[in-house]
Parts: sequence; C-alpha cells; structure tokens
Amino acid sequence: MAIVATERASTHDASAPFESATLSGLTNGHLVIVDVCATTSGGTDVWETTFTLSGCGQTWTAIQSRNFTDSATYGARIKSFSAVLASFSSGVLTASGTGTAPTGVNFKVTSFSDVDGTGTIVQSAQNGGTGTAVSVVLSAFGDAANNACHLAVGYAHASAFQDVTYATLTKLGTDLDDGTQTFASLSHAWQVGQDTSPDGTIGASCDWAAIAVEIKAASAAAAGAGIDEGAPMIVQAQRPNVSVFARSMARAARKAIGDFRPRGGLWLPEAYAR
Repeated sequence: MAIVATERASTHDASAPFESATLSGLTNGHLVIVDVCATTSGGTDVWETTFTLSGCGQTWTAIQSRNFTDSATYGARIKSFSAVLASFSSGVLTASGTGTAPTGVNFKVTSFSDVDGTGTIVQSAQNGGTGTAVSVVLSAFGDAANNACHLAVGYAHASAFQDVTYATLTKLGTDLDDGTQTFASLSHAWQVGQDTSPDGTIGASCDWAAIAVEIKAASAAAAGAGIDEGAPMIVQAQRPNVSVFARSMARAARKAIGDFRPRGGLWLPEAYAR
C-alpha cells in the first residue's frame, strides 16, 4: 500500500508551556512529523540555543531548523521533528528551548502510514529567503515512485495573513496563523513520488523558511514461503544389501529345483547328483 498522510493537529499556543492539541488514536509503527514555528515580538531569532519537543511517550528527533526574521521587528524559527511511533500514549506535545523566548508557537502534526521503520527519514534539507517563491532542493529519491515528499513552510507577514499555494504538492489542512502576534504562519504539504524541488507560492512577499523531507516507503510484502522450484532436487541413492539379495535368490532356487549337492567338482541340483 502507498504512504498516506493525515493531519492530526493544527494549533497555536500563545503562552508557556507551549503545547499542541491533545493527540489520540495514533497507530504504532506510523511516522509522525511535527512542524513547529515559534515567534517572538523582539529580537531576530527565537530559541536559538536549544529547541526541543517532548510528549506522547516518544523520542522526537530533530530533522532541520531555520530562522527567518524581519529586521528587529520580530524573530521566528521553524523546526521539524519526527518519530516512528512505539508505545504511543495520548497527550499533548510540548515545545521548549533556551535563548530568546517565544510569544507564540504554531504546531502542525502529520502521521504517515505504510512507512519503512528503518531509515524512515531518507534525507532532508532547508532553505530560506524573502519574496513570494518558496523552494527547497533535495537529492534524487531512493525510490522515486513510492517514497513521499513533505514540505513545511514558516513565513512572515507584516499586516495580514497570506496563503501558501503549491504547484504539485497536496496541501494538508489550512495555513496556521499566529493570530495573537500576527508575526508568522505555518503551512505544510506532501505527495507520494519524487520531488527534488518542492515549492510553493506565498500570497505576498515576505521572509520565509522551509524544510523538505523524503520519507521511505515500506518494503514490498515478502513472497509466500514454499518450495523453490528453481533449486535442484538431490536424491540420495540407497545402497542395496547384497547378502540379503543372495540369500533370497538361493531360497527361491531351492524351492524351484531342490537343494544342490557336489558331484565331480560341480554343484548340481540334488535330483541330478545321484
């Protein structure tokens, strides 16, 4: 089966501790990617020293991180985390860090079914800039037909919320606006199949940062066990028991013509030896 992406949460939290909505009903073995965008009303960066994610009984591994800013007006940083679920427990995810404290945090949580549990994140990359065109460059996919691409975009807007559209990727839910501060937004999209230049277009020119990921699809199901018809069949020959064979033949001869007796140096049937 092909990878399927499902948005599990899209939330904004304007006060510490910065938490996502409650997650429940997720399936062990599925990959979950959490895109987090933290913003602050002062400075040019946020949680620049450390930036971590915890919760739901999982170990969340950082994928990529990138900050974007509008001079000294505000600071923002997008960071993506992943985990292949094991012993998942319902609860919230908590983003925390050290450095410049955020005034708001956006969360986008996506689950991916039918992934390979080993080397699930094949590759990742990040990029940033100013303008309306968003793009990230990835290398050729390990499996161009079945692996999936996921793209997350954090972007700033000076006055009003701006939408992100994608040329090839499928958008997951709606863009998430940091409505309290009106400093930054978060959007994400995905597709099955290779895309070495995932991109999007923001509705107005602004600063942005993006993270792209290649996700490894589950291996094809193993063929059913059975006889390998292409392998040679080895038959071990049984060595005959010569002594048993000889006795059997002698008994048969005696039964047919009688016992043998010696006469003139020859063994003749008893009927002829007289």
